[in-house]
Amino acid sequence: MLIQYPTLYRHINTLLKEEVLIVKEERKVRGSLERLLIINKDKFTAMENGSVADVAYQFLMEIYARFQKYSMKPNADPRKDRLSLRTRMLCLTDEEFDAFMQDIGAVMDKYGEKSDGKKRSISFISAPVEEENQ
Repeated sequence: MLIQYPTLYRHINTLLKEEVLIVKEERKVRGSLERLLIINKDKFTAMENGSVADVAYQFLMEIYARFQKYSMKPNADPRKDRLSLRTRMLCLTDEEFDAFMQDIGAVMDKYGEKSDGKKRSISFISAPVEEENQ
């Protein structure tokens, strides 16, 4: 089985799309377009200085965009593709939560990207739950 890995060009386009890299200058060289790329420090500063809500919104919208793109496919079959949306409330001490996250990391490493598997995007969100006053 031949394994095809994404090209550097596709990785760079993804970084450009996510605005992690930006084009500082462009010039034509022998019929080709040469671009000088730099890291978008503002992107990282915004993430460091931005509100938690803004960072969460961006994260959720990126996931939503993937679901939207998937749902527009004419052959989308959520059951066959094992699409899953789940939420579970856990009551854990900080130490238990740290251990839980280490366990999740170990499971993700165990089942990491395999050449014969189907690519799936899995995201975890951890957030405190506000108790409603009754």
